[in-house]
Amino acid sequence: MPFASSVNNIKSILLGFFSGFLASIYFSEYFQWFIARIFFLEEIKIEYKFLIPHNHFQINEIGSLGAVILFLSPQFFLILILEILGFFIKKTMLGFYRYFVIIFNLTVQGILVLMVFYNSLIMIISDDLKNDFVNLAFKLGFTEIGKIVLAFLIILVKVIYLNYTSKKVINYINY
Repeated sequence: MPFASSVNNIKSILLGFFSGFLASIYFSEYFQWFIARIFFLEEIKIEYKFLIPHNHFQINEIGSLGAVILFLSPQFFLILILEILGFFIKKTMLGFYRYFVIIFNLTVQGILVLMVFYNSLIMIISDDLKNDFVNLAFKLGFTEIGKIVLAFLIILVKVIYLNYTSKKVINYINY
């Protein structure tokens, strides 16, 4: 029976990783597309680069608060996913589902860290490369110093949140 148990654990780990990856990469972009639709933006399209979706839309008629909501919506979606997973970790028993939820949670946390650091770095380094943080800084009219402060604040908030979320997950990992 130990072999069957380890096979189930491997299945739950692989399923959790791939589900977390799909939710982080694909569904966060579709969530941003949905938010753009709510704001009635025109010319919304999703392009696929190396099988990864990227949203493109015109933001001329949207206000500052709408721009913050729109451009940070992929991160808000991942935070929503992490909170839902935190609820499910408490409700699942040790075994296949608990391992699945923990690995799913850790994968989403990792992709959120990569997303925030990558977008912040691109925003600070170059105006030529376009991503959500660069577009947000442009829409809000930030200078170079403003971009650095914005990147620092976004990273600080995400690190504090991920520290909080990681502590919740650690309580449910058995050694």
